[in-house]
Amino acid sequence: NPEKAQEIGRVYYRILNEWNLVQEFTKNGIEMAEDLNEWINKCRGLAGEVARADIVDGRIGGMLGATHSWRGSSWPTEPVCQILEMIDSPRMYEGFHVGVRNSRGVTSRNPFEGGKQERQLASEFDLYAKVLEVQWPKVAAVIRDLASSYRREAERHDQDARKNQIDGL
Repeated sequence: NPEKAQEIGRVYYRILNEWNLVQEFTKNGIEMAEDLNEWINKCRGLAGEVARADIVDGRIGGMLGATHSWRGSSWPTEPVCQILEMIDSPRMYEGFHVGVRNSRGVTSRNPFEGGKQERQLASEFDLYAKVLEVQWPKVAAVIRDLASSYRREAERHDQDARKNQIDGL
């Protein structure tokens, strides 16, 4: 029944959107990786049954990326890297990218500052990618893409700052 499938899809989307179980699994270390993997596989299987696998992959990627808000010296955690590498889903990578960017929250800056904040983030992501590139090459590539996106954003902020200087703000 298509209506029932749509309602199930909406419920799963709401659950994935509002409940970030991934953080709970990954905060508790590598021993939770199997539980996290099992949960993700179950979500993906159920989503596939109602033709919503891409949507769920994007949301799971977003949850995995949201772990960036508590990054440390070993970010992303090993369970996150394992899942991203094993599933190898473009939609999950896109969601991860969005989750990382959204975890930053709102920013503010001096009108003449330019892209200093974004260049700092790009440098951090470059370092994370370098650490990951041998063991987790696909994750490293996603993180390098994040660094590139922050460099592009830095350029836009630099242009805004130059315009503000010309306009005499």
